[in-house]
Amino acid sequence: MGILFLIGMLVFGLLLGTVVGMTAIGTGLIGTSGFILFGMNKFQAVGTIGLAGVFLMLSSVIKHYKNKNVNLRTAVFFSITAFPMSFICAQHKEQLNEYINLTYIIAIAIIISVITLVYKFFICKKPDIVKFENSAKTDILSVVLGLFIGFFIGATSISGSMIVITMMLILKMPEKLAIGTTSSIAIVSLVAASVAHITHGHVNWPVFAIFTPTVMIGGYFGAHFADKMPQKQLRIIILALLFIAAIALFFKADSTPAPKENHGEAATELQVAPAE
Repeated sequence: MGILFLIGMLVFGLLLGTVVGMTAIGTGLIGTSGFILFGMNKFQAVGTIGLAGVFLMLSSVIKHYKNKNVNLRTAVFFSITAFPMSFICAQHKEQLNEYINLTYIIAIAIIISVITLVYKFFICKKPDIVKFENSAKTDILSVVLGLFIGFFIGATSISGSMIVITMMLILKMPEKLAIGTTSSIAIVSLVAASVAHITHGHVNWPVFAIFTPTVMIGGYFGAHFADKMPQKQLRIIILALLFIAAIALFFKADSTPAPKENHGEAATELQVAPAE
């Protein structure tokens, strides 16, 4: 690893951590794309960012929790089904995507959600939700939603975008509480997926060791900025990132799948991404 690669990885970790800590969006989409640009193959990119994402979300959740922006009860009920489902689907993601392009479905769902939220926030201008109340209804809904979202997380490695939309649009959480709760749920889902990636040797450990400390620092400060930012600006940032994420997913869905690798050996060196 050269000095330029090292500096680039540190700066990328800091920037990614700040964005994700502030919005709970971008761990998989931005992180995976960035690692591929640095010369990592697709499987290692997904596995390495997934494991680093566990520590990124952990650092941001600590700050969100201090700011009282995490609903632990909802996070627990959501994770009851999201954890096992994401683990199972991560084990069989290649087979699942052979039958239907799930990435296209998620991209379309995100765009529809963005349009709905723009209408709600800036056109219809419904009264803001000041407080979220837990109930038996929200608990049951969280369990059911966790099952569906866990399926897509495991099959596509996309977590934050899907969860934060669910929190804001279906469970009707205020933005800051939705971001903090999404981050806490993402930890559980990413742990489940990471176990599968480690098992298959899809983690680049040298890059993980360099990248993780800076991404954790960025995540903590990003969560701090989210709590201090005015609601209108935070909404604009979230919607803009969701729209960008949807466009990126369309390009990702159009790309040619990478060839299958030998899962028997853990890769420890950077590999050039296959031509597309």
